[in-house]
Amino acid sequence: MVVSRWGAPAVLAAEAPDPAEASGEPMEKPRIIAAGDAEPEFHDPADARAADDAGYGLVGATPAMRQLRHEIARAGPTAASVLIHGETGTGKELVARALHDASGRAGRFVAVNCGALPEQLLASQLFGHERGSFTGAERRHPGFLEQAAGGTLFLDEIGEMPKPLQVYLLRVLETRRYTRLGGTEELPVDARIVAATHRDPRAVGSVLREDLFYRLNEYPVRVPPLRERRADIPLLVRAFAAEINREHGTCRALDEEWAGSLRDLPWRGNVRELRAHVRYAYLRSGQGPIRVDPLEQAPAAHEAYVAIPAHATLREAEDILIDAALARAGYSKVAAARALGITARTIQNRLAKRRARPGP
Repeated sequence: MVVSRWGAPAVLAAEAPDPAEASGEPMEKPRIIAAGDAEPEFHDPADARAADDAGYGLVGATPAMRQLRHEIARAGPTAASVLIHGETGTGKELVARALHDASGRAGRFVAVNCGALPEQLLASQLFGHERGSFTGAERRHPGFLEQAAGGTLFLDEIGEMPKPLQVYLLRVLETRRYTRLGGTEELPVDARIVAATHRDPRAVGSVLREDLFYRLNEYPVRVPPLRERRADIPLLVRAFAAEINREHGTCRALDEEWAGSLRDLPWRGNVRELRAHVRYAYLRSGQGPIRVDPLEQAPAAHEAYVAIPAHATLREAEDILIDAALARAGYSKVAAARALGITARTIQNRLAKRRARPGP
């Protein structure tokens, strides 16, 4: 067994989401989806059935998840800007992709994490730039807005966007036109904007300009945390076990009793933490059924060491380190990247590649 030491606890503690940051006066009373609320009514019963049948790649059969799928079916086909609110690790990007799929738009789904890039680079990546607009700009670069033409632009962690860029984004949303960095020609915007934040939207005015908040919050959607849909945990565990088996070309069985016992754990990192735990169990359980002994759970977020099985491949070791870094950093990609000495974009890319790994 290899034991890896990693530190930077002060950085991680500083970067982890702080509930105190979400304080402030509500800017409006948005329509929030709560797990215990009555399910939304559809004028046509066929619309409700279609929402359930579509699934949108979201695993879950609880009322909270059925409600979420109904909201996606409602908002997807419209041109309204959507603000997705949910705790870290709840799957906000999956909801954004589902909105794109439900929209019927033929263009691409383009995602950008507003907290993963410095201001100048984010402006260049978002709006594009002309040749010679800054040092190193050797050719014209189409920005994410242009790449998402006819599709959806997803602005993850919109609250981390620097204030000067918020001003320009507001203008773009209102005029539906923008100019590349270093350019003079105004270009039309043909992308649907979906944004997400892990902060309470009623307090998001503390990090977003109020006018931009209202412009993005045309249709608010709340993603429920895992504690509000504990009955979905066994379904999620089965889905993750099948995903990992496909990645490794195996057919390992899942210990159903163990999967059911996971409903009693807190899962502060929500679905992302649960997925990491199932992956850890797969690696720790050798060739037997997928499970770990209750006394041998995945390392807690406060622990300074993480165990890597000696038989793990380099890719598996990297996965374990990234998952542990995310747990330690309160599932902040920026803080986890700093602890590992890599960029947040690298973590984003690794997670995307992991989801896209083909089966056997």
